[in-house]
Amino acid sequence: MDGPQLYVEPEAASFAAGQRAEFVRSLADQDRHTVMSHMDRPEQVLLTPQCRTQRGEFRFSGIAFRQLCRLVCPGLSNVVTDVAGLRRRRDDSDRGRFSLPDAILILNTAVRRRFLTSLDGLQTVRDTRTGVIEGVVGRNYRRLPNAELYERSDEVLRSYRQPVEFHGANLYGRYMVLHYRYRESSFTVEAPRNFEDTYHWGFYYSNSEIGDGSLRASTTVVRACSDTKALGYFGRGGRLIHAGKDFPRRFGMLLDNVAQRRPEVDRLREGVARLMSRPLGFGGSEDDDEKRFVQLVQLLQAKRLTKGLAKRVLRGVLLQGSFDRTAVPDVRYVQRPTWAGRTEYDLFNAMARAALGLPIATQERLEQLAYALLLGRFTITRRGQDDV
Repeated sequence: MDGPQLYVEPEAASFAAGQRAEFVRSLADQDRHTVMSHMDRPEQVLLTPQCRTQRGEFRFSGIAFRQLCRLVCPGLSNVVTDVAGLRRRRDDSDRGRFSLPDAILILNTAVRRRFLTSLDGLQTVRDTRTGVIEGVVGRNYRRLPNAELYERSDEVLRSYRQPVEFHGANLYGRYMVLHYRYRESSFTVEAPRNFEDTYHWGFYYSNSEIGDGSLRASTTVVRACSDTKALGYFGRGGRLIHAGKDFPRRFGMLLDNVAQRRPEVDRLREGVARLMSRPLGFGGSEDDDEKRFVQLVQLLQAKRLTKGLAKRVLRGVLLQGSFDRTAVPDVRYVQRPTWAGRTEYDLFNAMARAALGLPIATQERLEQLAYALLLGRFTITRRGQDDV
C-alpha cells in the first residue's frame, strides 16, 4: 500500500549455529541504540497525518501501536485499523468506506481524552536508528536487554560445566529466542531402515524487551536429522515478569535453575520407543480414516491448537513419516497402507516440523505439546481421547 502507514512491522532475523559473531554484533547494535523515556504529554504519541508522532516524529511498530490502543481503550486497535482499511481487502468501490485521516482522528481523540488516566508516566522504548517506538511499557517495567540475557546465560551454562554450544537464535524486533545444545549427542534410538535417530539435550531462552512477553527459559530435546525440537515446560521457576525490586536476583535464580538440569536419558529414549509402537488409528476404510482425522483434529484443538494448525500438523503426519527424508507433495499421493503405519512418533515429529517459522508463542505451545507427548503426559487412544 502506498502512502503513510499507521505502523511498521518489526524486522525478523535468524542466526544459524555458525553465525554467533553476527548475532552478538546485532544484539550490541540493538542495545546501543535503545532509549527508554517516560511519557508526560500527549504529543509524544499523538500522530500527524504522516503517521509520525507530533513530538519527535517517531513511527510506531505494530506491537507498540497495539499496546497503545489497548491501554487507551479496549478494542480501539480494531476500530482504528478497520477505518484505515488495514483489516480487510479494499476494492475501488469501497474507497469511501475507509479513511486514514479519520483513523488518525479517532486515535488522537481517544489519546487526548484519556492520556492523564491511561498513559501519563508510562514508558516508551525507542530505537534511535530507525526512529521507531518499539514498545509502550509500565512505569515500573525493568527492561532486560537481549544482549544481557545472552551474556548471562552463556556465562551461567559454562559455570555449571555444561558441554554446550550456541545452536542458533531468532530476533523479531525486540523479541529474542536463544538456543544452545550439547555438543555431543545425548542418546540414539534404533529405528527402521537403518536410520540413526540421534538426539541432543539443549537449553532455550526467550525474552521481550518491550513488555509483550515474560522472560522464559527451559530445556529442549533436539532431533539431529531434522534439527527440530521439543520444548520443556517453563514451570514456576522458568518464567519471570519484568518487574520488581528483586528482579536481578530472580533473574539469576532462573538461569541457575535451568542450567542445573541434566537429561533423563533413559526416560527420553523410552519415550521415543513408546511413541514408535503406538499407531495413530488409521488404516480402516476411507470413511473411517476421515473420521479418525477429525477426531485427532478435535483432540489437538482441546490442547489449545487452532483448528487450522491442528489440520496442518495432521496433514504433515500423512505427508511425511518420521523416517522419510522428504515429504510427499500432496495427501492424495499417500497410499492407504501408509496411513495405517503412522504412529504417535510421526505425530511428535510433525508437531516439531510444523512449529518452525510460527510466531514465537504458538511455536512454544506446539513444541511443548510435542514434549508432553514424548514424556507420556499427553497420549492418544483409539477413540482420540486424552489418556491423562
